[in-house]
Amino acid sequence: MIKPSKKLGQHFLRSRRALTEFAKYVCSSPRALEVGVGYGTITFALSDCVGYIVGIEIDSRLIPYLQNLQFQVNIDVVLGDAVNPPVRLDAFEIVYGAIPYNITGPLLSMLAKWCGGKAVLLIQKEVAQRLVASPGSNEYGRITVLVSACYDVKLGGIYGPKSFVPPPKVYSRFVVLEPKRKINRELLECLEHITQCLFSGRRKLAKKMIRKCFGFEIDLGDKRVYELPYEVFLEIARRVCVGSNI
Repeated sequence: MIKPSKKLGQHFLRSRRALTEFAKYVCSSPRALEVGVGYGTITFALSDCVGYIVGIEIDSRLIPYLQNLQFQVNIDVVLGDAVNPPVRLDAFEIVYGAIPYNITGPLLSMLAKWCGGKAVLLIQKEVAQRLVASPGSNEYGRITVLVSACYDVKLGGIYGPKSFVPPPKVYSRFVVLEPKRKINRELLECLEHITQCLFSGRRKLAKKMIRKCFGFEIDLGDKRVYELPYEVFLEIARRVCVGSNI
């Protein structure tokens, strides 16, 4: 066994209940992409019910422990960074994994721009709650907008620190992201850009931040940036990116 890397945020899943929940959401998928294979615990558990699994693992120290996976004809393990995946996401119907806390934000942003398939993620509970936050709440933020533009978000089971080795200091929760519609990916790229600027003044008047960031005005009354629903951010993105024929 290797020493878990703090830099990589490694906490290896050990909960049988969590494996059952992964199976509930992921089984019957023709092609699935796993983020962070670790020792292959989730991969082995799903290998009999998923058509084909590609697992991405960034830690080369783990590869020798995963040799047994390579003997199964429906599993391939690839060394690489899941945030900049070495495979095409469009080749898969579903992305899943127990996500290291230090890449949760970048991974969610990447999935929001992909907007191509279902995702089943076990992530920090606090972040999971942010994904379903309502406009105007303390938890509502940029990642809420980015994910909501593409996905319907469903919350699943909650798991304590003892579900992992070593135990983290926080609780984790399942989120299931179901694509609700196809959106032009250039528009999603633009949405990432405009939310970055607007949420730099999260509690400021939205109309003032829009004028400051983009030079035009929208009459939003006295609403603050964090009180705007994701649909308004999408409309702003369409106006900003009108030159891209979106």
